[in-house]
This record gives sequence, C-alpha cells and structure tokens, in this order.
Amino acid sequence: MTVVFHHEAIPGHHVQLTLAMEQEMPLLMRFVSFNGLVEGWALYCERLMYDLGMYEGKPLDNLARLDLELMRAARLVIDTGIHAYGWTRSEAAAHVEDLRGWPRGSFVGTIDRYVILPGQGSSYMVGKLVIESLRDQAHEALADAFDLASFHDVVLGTGGIPLEILEALVGQYIADASAH
Repeated sequence: MTVVFHHEAIPGHHVQLTLAMEQEMPLLMRFVSFNGLVEGWALYCERLMYDLGMYEGKPLDNLARLDLELMRAARLVIDTGIHAYGWTRSEAAAHVEDLRGWPRGSFVGTIDRYVILPGQGSSYMVGKLVIESLRDQAHEALADAFDLASFHDVVLGTGGIPLEILEALVGQYIADASAH
C-alpha cells in the first residue's frame, strides 16, 4: 500500500492533479492531461520516495516497490507484444505467467487494459524516464544551485502537458536559474 499511496496520492496523482486545478491557466490545461506526464509523474514519485530514503528499514515495502517495477516491465512487453507483434491474449498471459509466476486468471484485466489502450504501458515508462532525465540534466547544469522542489514546481506547474513542452519548460528553468 505504501507504493500505491506514493503513486496515487502523495506526492503522486492527488498532489499533481490538485495543483493543476489550482493553477491560473485555461480550463483545458487544468483538466485535460497527457498520459506521459501524468502517469510518468506517478511512476517517478514511486522511485523518488525510494531515492529520498522512505523505504529504509522497510524491506517489505521496498519489495512491493520492486514487484510493481517488475509488473510495469511486464506491461511494457505485453503492450509491445500485442500491438507490434500481434500476440494473442493467451500469448500475453503466458508471458506474464512466466515472468511473474502469477496464475493466469489473476491478470486478465491487465492484459485487456493493454489490448484496448495501445501504448499506455509505454507512455507511463517514457514519462517517468523523461522526468528523470530532465531532473538529471537540471542537476548537472545547475550543480549546487539545483533545487529539487523548484524542479518539481516546473514539472507540476502547468498541468498535464505533452512531454515535449515539459522539456522546453525545464530548458527555460535551467537557463533562468543559470542566469542568477
């Protein structure tokens, strides 16, 4: 539950979506979101809490976090297998069963989700990786002047925008912070 809490609530979706609704921006930007940033932020938060030491002394919580990372990896393969390689639901189920050791009936909903939402699994992970990469770029460029909270303000300050726009905003943040 700890990992799900970080994904869904704090600092995940609840914080993200609440901040978006409170922003002075066009209505569309407050309530319409792009999956890469919205879900990427939630996955990023799961790892962020680990990086900040929230799992120290909590081996079962950390094991759950790692298990969810494995599940996300399986989703990437399922999504790609179904849509790029033409896997059947049965072939996707066999992959998950082999990878995770789960009985086949326990993840039918997961497979159906990726059958009807092509690219969703990929968008989660791409979003997370882009946010992590942007954080690393900002940290490298700003060195001691890098402030994690300020970086997060940039990521969360404009609602669920496309990742390309986020990249431009972080570039501007780096330029502005470097000028001071």
